[in-house]
This record gives sequence, structure tokens and C-alpha cells, in this order.
Amino acid sequence: MLDWLSDRDLFEWDDFVRSHPEGMAYYLSGWRAFLEEVCPHLKGGWLVLRDADSGGIRAGLPVYQATSLMLQNRLISSPFATLGGPLVTSEADLAHLLRDLPEALAKHACRRLEIRGLRPSLVRSERIPASETPFLHHYVDLPGNSVELRSRISKGVRRCIQKAGKEGVEIHTGVSEEVLAALATMHARTRRRLGLPVYPKGFFSALTRHLPDSAVTVHSAVRQGEILGVLLSLDLGDWVIAEHIGSTEGGKALGVNHALFWKDLERAIGSGYRHYSFGRTAHDNAGLIQFKRAWGSKEETLSNLVFPPVPYPGDKAVTIRSGPGIVHRLTRWGFRTLPEPLARLAGGIFYKHWA
Repeated sequence: MLDWLSDRDLFEWDDFVRSHPEGMAYYLSGWRAFLEEVCPHLKGGWLVLRDADSGGIRAGLPVYQATSLMLQNRLISSPFATLGGPLVTSEADLAHLLRDLPEALAKHACRRLEIRGLRPSLVRSERIPASETPFLHHYVDLPGNSVELRSRISKGVRRCIQKAGKEGVEIHTGVSEEVLAALATMHARTRRRLGLPVYPKGFFSALTRHLPDSAVTVHSAVRQGEILGVLLSLDLGDWVIAEHIGSTEGGKALGVNHALFWKDLERAIGSGYRHYSFGRTAHDNAGLIQFKRAWGSKEETLSNLVFPPVPYPGDKAVTIRSGPGIVHRLTRWGFRTLPEPLARLAGGIFYKHWA
């Protein structure tokens, strides 16, 4: 039977996520607390399928209501997540969840639901009328030791890792306000350079506060007391996901990005994780795609499922990332050229409406 999870059942849900093969930090109750702090217009919940005999959770889908006067209310699963989709163990459970999506829309008086970041392994079924997105996902199936992994990566990557060490770059592991502030600053500069909206203020500190310590790892690249780069990863189940990285221009020249990823990969192997994700990449970002391929990564196209599939007025405004149209180009230009305070304000407005 279908059920909307109450807050008193959050421990049960988190236990289900941790036990599921595809369970990731995006599904945890702490992810909802994090999102509701940095994006007050989002309100999260979970649609779950319970076993008829035991009453335990068999499948589930995180659902967030996004309130927007511009685009009308809608449901999203899951905002700010690289990967998403329902947690199921069979096609029958998946079909049951999808069949009852109209109930989810009716409960929240919303006109559509968008399930983001679906991997090909989930959308092979004809039951899911998903559409491919302009995003690729790169990941590595981790071997039993770092020596084997090192043999898979390109010579260029190995040279950059060695260069960082020779230049005195040290990789530290741990969370502090100084490290998170450095990540926020460097991350914002990168997004402005790419013409992307800057994340809301307090994004990274809220993320580390609301997720369990075991689910978040932060590495910083330091040289002569200066933080040159920071990598934040999410750890849960079989996966380590390199979620956010930022570095200075000088740090990039010293190979700090490569050193940060290598440190994280070694940690993931040593901790027994099975997969390492480099996150998603836009199809038109050739430089970043090449960077991720150099690590010997696999490549897959992510999909979205929009329900109902019939577009409603305003959808054209939503898809600013889907192609080089005039809205897309103007938006990217605006985020690149705005002064930093205005860029942060514009980013807050963007995420309020597009989530």
C-alpha cells in the first residue's frame, strides 16, 4: 500500500535508504533538512510503498514541493542532486509507485512532478517514459586497490598528481568554517565564469550540518598555509559522489584538482566503496568531459521523467539549460557579468523559481 511518510517515521526511512543498493545521501532525511534551510520555498516528503504483510518500506520516492508564483507549484525529486529516482527492488514496485503519481499531484495541488537524474539502469523499462537530459554522468567502478586504479588513469592525470606533490601541496581531510568558506568562494567564482547561478548563501555549511558526519567528506589542498582547493564528497552505501569542488587559478596550475580527486579515490577504495562518481556534466562542456574521461570513467546519459508528460504553459522558460537558444545565452551572459553581490541575489531568485 502507498503511504506518505510522517516525521515520526524518519528513522525507518533512513534505515531503508542505508540498506538499499542504490541508497545515496540525497535520499536521507538530513537532505530534506538541508534543502529546507537554504531554500525555504521547498517542502519535502516521501511517497513510500509498504509491504502488505509486514508494513515495512519496500520502495520510496523523495518528493519536494516547489512554490513559485512564476511557474506555479510543482513537485520535484530531488533538487540539487546529481542522481535521483525512486528506490525500488522490482519493476512491479516501480510500476506501483508511478501508477499513483496522480495521487501525489492531487495531494499537493500541483500540476506536474519532475523526477530528475535517472540512470539508464532505471529507465530501461518501457514503464518509464523518461526523456534524456543534456547531462552525462561519469563514474568509476572501484578496484580492490589504488595501484590497479592508477594503471587505468591517463599519464596526464598521473603527472598532475605528481606535480602537486612536488610543489608542496598537502591534502588535509576535515571540515571547518574556514574550509567551507573557501569552498563557497571558489565554487561561486567557477559558476560565475561558466555563466551558472551561484548557490544560496550558507549552502555548504548547511549541508555539512544536516547530513551525518559519516555521509560527508571534505578534503582541502593547502600550500604554505593557503587553501588552494576544496573537494566535498557524499558517502553512502556503495557510492562516493564527488559533489562539489572549487579551486583557485593558481591551484589548478599546480594540479590541486587532480590531487584532491586522487586522495578521495584512495580513501574510497580503502573504505570498501564500490563506485566513485565524478558527478554530472553538461554535454557541451567538452573540457570537463575530457577531464573525467582521463580517470578511466564510464559514461552514461541521465534522464528525467516529467508527469504528466504533456507540457503546460511556462515549460519553455524552464528549460534554459537544454540548448543554445536566446534565453539560454542571455541567462548565461547575465550570470557571468553581474557583480558578485548581485550574482548571489540573482542565484537566489533563480533557485527559488527553478529549484
